[in-house]
Amino acid sequence: MQIAKYKHKLIATALAVVFVVVDFVTKQLALEFIPKNTTLTIIPGLIDFRFLFNDGAAFGILDQSRWVFMLSTVVFLIIGTIYFIYLDTKKVYLAYVIATIFAGGVGNMIDRVTTGQVIDFITFGFFDFPSFNFADCCVVVGCFMWIGYLIYEIIIERKLEKNE
Repeated sequence: MQIAKYKHKLIATALAVVFVVVDFVTKQLALEFIPKNTTLTIIPGLIDFRFLFNDGAAFGILDQSRWVFMLSTVVFLIIGTIYFIYLDTKKVYLAYVIATIFAGGVGNMIDRVTTGQVIDFITFGFFDFPSFNFADCCVVVGCFMWIGYLIYEIIIERKLEKNE
């Protein structure tokens, strides 16, 4: 049956949808329950919640560039979707990588379209680090997964070259 062939793509897509929903719900909770200019300590010395709007890129870089980020996100999402559709069904891990990064892009795009800014609310309590959100985590984790995948592919390729 054909569905079995695409099982991991379907699971990765479902996972991306779940990640987008988690991102949306956590941002709505932040909007409702975290007062502005207030830091809520969640795990002392580790994680705090501090609500803010970010109209730039990661960590507030390039403020006031909303349309640049919206356009680049749309381009990435289109290219990522096409790549995902044509991705070899045997590349299971890569399907999850793409879905994870895709979810982060969609989560932050929803904010840019609906509010004009991205909602950030998670901060580290142990050092001064810019606020972020679940979508940002998806993008970062997905990129690290992709780097790991590329390193793995390079190692396998070199081993194969040595054995020839």
